[in-house]
Amino acid sequence: MKEIYHDGIARQSMYRETVFVYSETCANCGSVKKTKNGDRYLYRYYLQNDDSLSNKKLSITGLYCCIDCMRDYNR
Repeated sequence: MKEIYHDGIARQSMYRETVFVYSETCANCGSVKKTKNGDRYLYRYYLQNDDSLSNKKLSITGLYCCIDCMRDYNR
């Protein structure tokens, strides 16, 4: 899982995980990403608060092709 940004004011970090898929498409636009080998994948996003009491990552529902689609869908 890769941290893609940290918001110091909100004290949150956003992470994304690559998920290889067979027939699923982006929850927002319906597209899919492909590796050089032709394997299909999408991203699952997570939020994590900075508080030291909890290392829990909260999953954002759905699979998305990019962060812009995730933000548009969940706006």
